[in-house]
Amino acid sequence: INEVRITGRWPRPTANEIPLDGVVLDHVLVSDVGPQTNLPPIDRVILAVRRAIAEYGLRFFEIRSFGFGVERPGKARRDIVSDVSLTGSVRDGRTVEAQAIGLGADGAVSLRLTSDLSPPGNPLVVKLETRGFDLADIASTTGRDDLDLSGSISLSGAVTVGAQGGIAAAGWQVVLGSSLRFGDTELDALAAPVRLDFEWNADKQQISLNPSPIVLSSGYLLAHGEVVPPQQDKLWTFDLKFEGQDVLSGIRTSDGRIAGSYDQASALLVMDDMHVEGAGISFTAAARASHRDGGTFAVLSGVSPRLPAAALKALWPVTLAPDVRDWVGTHIHSGQISNATVDLAMRGDAKAGGGIIAPEAALAFDFSDAAFTPFEDAPLIRDAVGHGKLSGNIFEITVDSGWVDLGSGRRLDMGASTFVVPVVDAKVPDGEVALRLSGTASAGIALWNRLPL
Repeated sequence: INEVRITGRWPRPTANEIPLDGVVLDHVLVSDVGPQTNLPPIDRVILAVRRAIAEYGLRFFEIRSFGFGVERPGKARRDIVSDVSLTGSVRDGRTVEAQAIGLGADGAVSLRLTSDLSPPGNPLVVKLETRGFDLADIASTTGRDDLDLSGSISLSGAVTVGAQGGIAAAGWQVVLGSSLRFGDTELDALAAPVRLDFEWNADKQQISLNPSPIVLSSGYLLAHGEVVPPQQDKLWTFDLKFEGQDVLSGIRTSDGRIAGSYDQASALLVMDDMHVEGAGISFTAAARASHRDGGTFAVLSGVSPRLPAAALKALWPVTLAPDVRDWVGTHIHSGQISNATVDLAMRGDAKAGGGIIAPEAALAFDFSDAAFTPFEDAPLIRDAVGHGKLSGNIFEITVDSGWVDLGSGRRLDMGASTFVVPVVDAKVPDGEVALRLSGTASAGIALWNRLPL
């Protein structure tokens, strides 16, 4: 704190306390210096402000330039918010209003607080609203600039503080997106901003996610569940459920669940149960992720006995061989996937100044009744039966049988054929095609005319 100005009034002859008109602070910098940083609980801060107003007559306060950042040994300070102007006033001795405007990771951010002071001995309700914050701001507060995660996030809600302290009740809504990015990849599954409705249950000591719709490009999900904060040495635990519903009819089409725990001391996230079932889809997985000491490591293993080919891209992580993922979404038009397995490992090293490193993965699946085009403007291959796999940096599709539809009743039968991308992360991935075809000469000529030679 650079400078503090306190405006007061002479006390009344019978008083032992000096009334305060206001407090002005010039420059205030706050730093998170590591895991041992102990910020004051929000309920104690709120009660301290109420006491300053009720007992000392505080009428206004101002911070002309506020900044919050993260500092670690051997590293430059990293600002989360900067150049924040904070002003507050008290009207009629009971109505409190405060505003803050400053700079975040993606431009201007703002925060607004309002409260009507209740009589002494009664709970106090504080309303909160934020605008302009980015997921990159949230990631930075945890020291994770390497995640390359960005997208708008806002919060609005109310907190009720008990007369003697403690959070008696709270309810808030978080709005995400709809445009979210992971590195250079835009997450295109969301068709509208996500509004998540949370509530704090003081009796059960848990956070409830009330039913909240998530609008997707192909339907929508209804999310709900519970998050339990740690008590003493226990872990954070969560159990979230999702119901997929058709946009027009509202009929439930699928069910999902994600349950697990988070160890804050070890920075370890464990998802024991990840499951999706319905609409021809069955997928089960387990995952672990750690971000301790500025490094990231995550592993996931999953199996799917069945799913439609259209769902393969939806379940394919956006950071995993994105060009191949786009090819799957563009060129595989229909079919049934079976016996699919996925093993994914990814890491990032914030210490070395790097971001998330391309994940290592093994993906394998069988397909049947498939219709796909191996390249742009290629004829459609129908009733294809075969196998696909992504191993390291190689993607390969093997077709055991099928036929090439050349239109006008012309076709070529397909025997054992392969489509291989030997280096999937090349700037311009090349493909190798080996076909075994049989049919009439006219069909062969029609295929020759379609090839990009």
